[in-house]
Amino acid sequence: MQTSTVLLIFQSFFFDACALTTLIAPGAESQWKYYDGAEAAAPEWREISFDDSKWKSGKAPLGYGERELNTTISFGGDSKAKRITAYFRHSFDFKKTDDVREFAFLIRQDDGAVVYLNGKEIYRYNLPAGEVQFDTRANKTLDGHREDRYRRISVPVTSLK
Repeated sequence: MQTSTVLLIFQSFFFDACALTTLIAPGAESQWKYYDGAEAAAPEWREISFDDSKWKSGKAPLGYGERELNTTISFGGDSKAKRITAYFRHSFDFKKTDDVREFAFLIRQDDGAVVYLNGKEIYRYNLPAGEVQFDTRANKTLDGHREDRYRRISVPVTSLK
């Protein structure tokens, strides 16, 4: 299975008793840190304390092979053997109050994704169970409308710090 596109679009928000508040803005309003190197990122890349200052940064959406991107990441030097994994990070400030009822995010990915929040996995799509490695392939290739679809994922507010 060969992947021709990597795309991550992510927006997070929470609902309180009266309003929807965006924590990570969609599109070009959102600056992300990313690693698109030839080797796996350091295992602690998903931890809050990880120093990503040497990672590249770019505006969302990020990826390759799509026209609507604001940041094109590297797929390596061989277009016939593209890298299948890239890592993305974004931090945000959150002030917990009793009014906050739900935390949710929208994600669009091709072909698979794992999302971590505060070092813990909170979402997995189209990837096998178990530890995901740099060379772990998606269960199946997504194409057409399946790769254009945004998924809304709710997360317990207790997951936020």
